[in-house]
Amino acid sequence: MSATELLVWGVVIHLIVDWLGQNEWIALNKTRLRHPVTDTRRPLELWGRVMSQPTKGPEAFTIHVWRDQALHVAAIAATALIVGD
Repeated sequence: MSATELLVWGVVIHLIVDWLGQNEWIALNKTRLRHPVTDTRRPLELWGRVMSQPTKGPEAFTIHVWRDQALHVAAIAATALIVGD
């Protein structure tokens, strides 16, 4: 598969798993560094403080969600570039 095809399928699968596949247990435990799922909130919280992004209120939640998704897509893109034909 080409890197573009891998990127498209990777993002589609990611959105399904990340948005539809997460249960309450995963969502509530993301704040723990030792959470058995690799998607922890701690690095993003640190990045938000370094970049002086809001930490409270509705805008903080929106920024956090999109920051998280941007990093996921970047990781998928990097992997697609490495693995693709």
